[in-house]
Parts: sequence; structure tokens; C-alpha cells
Amino acid sequence: ITNLSQSKLYDTNFDKTVVNLISVGHICKRKGSDIALKAAKILKDRGKSFKWYFIGKNDESDFYEKFVNKNDLQDYIIFLGLKSNPFPYIKQADILVHPSQFEGKSIALDEAKILCKPIVVTNFSTVKDQFTDRVNASICEMNPKDLADKIEELLTNVALRNQYSAYLAQHQKDNTAEIEKLYKLLNTT
Repeated sequence: ITNLSQSKLYDTNFDKTVVNLISVGHICKRKGSDIALKAAKILKDRGKSFKWYFIGKNDESDFYEKFVNKNDLQDYIIFLGLKSNPFPYIKQADILVHPSQFEGKSIALDEAKILCKPIVVTNFSTVKDQFTDRVNASICEMNPKDLADKIEELLTNVALRNQYSAYLAQHQKDNTAEIEKLYKLLNTT
């Protein structure tokens, strides 16, 4: 993942004058995309400067594009579509936002942790298996206001962003030993 994150981006130049947010996953209600766009409107209405990139299949593109246009979010929201290698985008972003309504074990969150990205994540049923609020992520309730509040805190609190990144860097989990055990097991059968 770290090596793949070094690849050059060909279609997006992140705006370094604002905080860049990224969400990775299907763009649909069950993944909280509607909550995310409403949170973006709240942040815009509060006068916050940001760009929010969405990577993933947009199953309801008409609905989300209409919401963006109706709420004048064209300068804030960018739908990038599917990407075979999302890691350079995650690496360049300042904050990963994961507004999902439910998850088992999120691969996108694991990838963001490997890249030491500050994370805002909703309080879905298994979130505490991966995160502790205000230790390695900001956990919010599943509503636009609380999501906007937690994002705004990280937009303005660089020290907290750095704290999350440092914690993630110090607590990297390497599963090489487990993979070696699997290879040994496969070779003995």
C-alpha cells in the first residue's frame, strides 16, 4: 500500500490552499454519502474552506449531482469515480472521512491507517474494534451535524490531526508473521 501510494496522480491536483478530504467506497446511502454531502453543505455554510474527493462507484449519480448543484457545492465536492489505485489520493488528502452507516471490517479504513491519515468515522456497530475516539480517530454520530462538527475540528486543529497520524505511525500492525504461518500450513498439506 505504501509503495502504491507513491504513484503519480494523473487526473487530480489537490488544492494545497485548502484542507483536502477524501472518502473511499461506493457512493450510496448505506455508505453514508447522503450524510457526507449534507455535512459538506453545513461546512460550506459555516464558511470553511475544503475540497472533498469521493472515490468509488456512484450508484445514484443523478441524486448526488443534483444535490451538489442545488446547494452550490461544485467548488467543494469532486466525484472521481472508480480508481484502480486509490492510494495516491488517500496519501495526498489531509483527512479521510468514512461516513458509513454500517461496516464489518473496512478495508478503506485499514488502508488509511497504514498511510497514517487522520480519520473521521461514524459510530457504526464495529467501529470500536478499530478505533478509539480522540486517540486514533474522531468518531461521530450518524448525522450531518455531528459529522460536520468532527470534520471542522480537524480542519482547524492541525495538532489533533498530527496526533492521530503520529499514533497510527507508532501502532502499525504487520501481519507478515501470520502470512508466513499460512504459507507453512499450505506447504504442509
